Amino acid sequence: IRPEDIPSLGEQLTAEGPGWKPRDVSTEEPYYAARDRLIAEFELRYLTQLVSRAGGNMSRAARAAAVDRTTLYRLMERHGLHRKLLTAPEED
Repeated sequence: IRPEDIPSLGEQLTAEGPGWKPRDVSTEEPYYAARDRLIAEFELRYLTQLVSRAGGNMSRAARAAAVDRTTLYRLMERHGLHRKLLTAPEED
């Protein structure tokens, strides 16, 4: 983080910050539906990368995410994810 990355007092914060994709948000759908869709997309991407990075080790993944392992399993189940499917198969 550099000093210029921190907004000064009175400076307006905008949604167009790093990683912001206006196409992800649509006012064509109701607020709660849009919010739930975006959260689900985030969770799916986050969990996929997290478990893959941890090599399928759920304890390590939970520690990296700073959540309880049961929370991680619940989120995985909600999105139909299985740790074996998220880890690269070992080559012979």
